[in-house]
Amino acid sequence: MATTNVHIIGVGYDPQPIINILRSSLPCDRVHLLWNADPKIAASKEKIVNTLISNGFQPEDVMAEEVDVFDYQKVLNYIMLISQIEKNRAIDTNTRVQFYLNITHGTRLVTGALCTAAMMIGAQMYYLKERDDDTNNLSINDLIIRIPTPKVPDLDKLTDKRRKFLKMICNESDGLTVSELAEEFSTKQNVNQFVGYFESNNLVERVHEGKSVRIRPTELGRMAANWLI
Repeated sequence: MATTNVHIIGVGYDPQPIINILRSSLPCDRVHLLWNADPKIAASKEKIVNTLISNGFQPEDVMAEEVDVFDYQKVLNYIMLISQIEKNRAIDTNTRVQFYLNITHGTRLVTGALCTAAMMIGAQMYYLKERDDDTNNLSINDLIIRIPTPKVPDLDKLTDKRRKFLKMICNESDGLTVSELAEEFSTKQNVNQFVGYFESNNLVERVHEGKSVRIRPTELGRMAANWLI
């Protein structure tokens, strides 16, 4: 099965590092550029788009999305929307999709959103080191730093029961006890299996309160539940 390599990139003032990366050995078939209305950012975006198209990219494969780069949640939601659109496209074309998230430029909030999204969609994060006296003779490929991404379950592949379990916990501000969850999921053994699965993926945690144990979502778990359909 063929793979479509999709890059999601925060645009900065200097377009050249992004242009250089997309000319490197990193595989790239489609690009999503996240930019804002700042005139310098807009000009940088235009140069990137024009250069990529002049170097062989099809116009429909270079997309520029204007985002509020100072609203973390909106940026994160937009990245997740892009990933869902690309996954649906891959299904329609009988291909698989590999995401690459570039954190070289953009605001800190955009970088934070890209890092969180990378965990959720199983993307490869990377950035380009700046040249200095020690790296001046290195190639672009040598300046690209790949960042290991922690794994979380593929939300698209969660069973209906696991989706229901995570949503149920996240709907309660104080979480739920194992006994409360067992009323919905038949037995404490079933509940403990679900808890173990989501706990190992950092989506829920056990909180001891005296003799009782409450199951509460982590912040990552709450975000994951928000994206479950």
